[in-house]
Amino acid sequence: MFKITLSTGVAMLLATFGPAGAEPLVVAEELKACIECHSGTTEIGQQILSAKAGWAQSVHANGQRQLVFDSASHQAIGFYWGGSMSSMGNGSSCQVCHTNEGFLNRLAGKYDSPEAVAAEVLAHPSPIGCSTCHTPHQETNFAVLTVPSGTPVHNGINATYDKPEGSICVSCHSVRLMDGRVATFDTTIDRIMNSLKSDFALNAHFGPHYGGEADVLVGANGAEYAGREYPDDSTHSVDPKSNCVSCHMPLRTDMMSHLSAGLGNHSFEITAPLRGSMAANLGGCESCHDIVKRDLTTYSVPVSDGYLVAGSLYFQDAKDWLASTDSATVKLEIPKQPARLVSDILVRLADPDQGCSGLLKAAYDKVTGSQNGMSFANDGHERCVISGYGRDKLPAATSETDPSARLLKAIWNFALITEGDASMGLHNLNYTLRLLYDSCADLNDLVGGADLKTACNDPEANRP
Repeated sequence: MFKITLSTGVAMLLATFGPAGAEPLVVAEELKACIECHSGTTEIGQQILSAKAGWAQSVHANGQRQLVFDSASHQAIGFYWGGSMSSMGNGSSCQVCHTNEGFLNRLAGKYDSPEAVAAEVLAHPSPIGCSTCHTPHQETNFAVLTVPSGTPVHNGINATYDKPEGSICVSCHSVRLMDGRVATFDTTIDRIMNSLKSDFALNAHFGPHYGGEADVLVGANGAEYAGREYPDDSTHSVDPKSNCVSCHMPLRTDMMSHLSAGLGNHSFEITAPLRGSMAANLGGCESCHDIVKRDLTTYSVPVSDGYLVAGSLYFQDAKDWLASTDSATVKLEIPKQPARLVSDILVRLADPDQGCSGLLKAAYDKVTGSQNGMSFANDGHERCVISGYGRDKLPAATSETDPSARLLKAIWNFALITEGDASMGLHNLNYTLRLLYDSCADLNDLVGGADLKTACNDPEANRP
């Protein structure tokens, strides 16, 4: 038998090692509360272990593949894994969302000025993890979050998320031109122009920040067009049941053999590889949609089409997405393959199968008088991303109708949908399609395109 004794000021732990039948584990009274959670022998302990297993497969833990650009040529030269604790997320205000410590410092009011948050570089940053969202040593109820459910979250450019769940997610997953660091104005064009340098050169900080899911979900902060309506009428936008938690964290207790730690729960993933094929956790969808039950492990679509990756194709089968009859608020806005519609119009802007050619390139060349001044790169997900920042300068724009402003609005919307949101319309199909159709139609007019129907998939007929 071997015993370890810790100072009574901390705790005393008696651990017993020996053959079968040895005396039982002896736990000091003051440690029993710890064992309740930090053990797989209790229900709460099992839940925590399950959550940790999902978190270990999440972007919060591992990050995602990011492009690396050459500083001189601005061309993509490779990839690296940028996670929540990566070097890019520590300092210059990035730490408030990319590190656990920075997030908690912000909630505690430590960053009381733009200078304070920009100046700090954390000595020992850790990734977004358990204590970022939960307060287990202050509250025994894990439902108590560091950002209370239902708290409206303002991201600095006129969007407020007020759904009952997911407020803590929206603290970071929004466009957020930082409050205090970037002034906010009333008009869309002023907000967009404010993220440019004074000489209106495209730079690495132009456009909505990655992670604008909340903005798209509530239908806000796209570069909207005068004379066009953008009502809040998409089901996922108006239905309080459609929130971050309900869709990204469901547990399918009736089909546990078809799930894994990488689907739902604290992985936050709706689709993921499982047993050699793509699988989907549709538990969050079934509360509103009548979906045909299937063995998810055999429903594999390995091909992509335009901007669709294999996982996106789970949501293309229209017969599986009939409106639920028990709720008048639930409807399918467009009765055919919604994500394919988004992919189709994105291809008109920049076709990933044709060197990312399209209206964005054509408009940039026309506005600047250059050829191929705006370059693109494949980001590893069969999507086009703009990589030619800073190489050419746009003529100064003083109004929303100037050519430079019209191009910037389209770039903003393209980046918001492909990089900022990346849900292919699932978060808010109507708002997504309206922004893309309007951007396409305006760029087609800017470059002198003759056939709007061909160039932009007939926006007057297909725009929601």
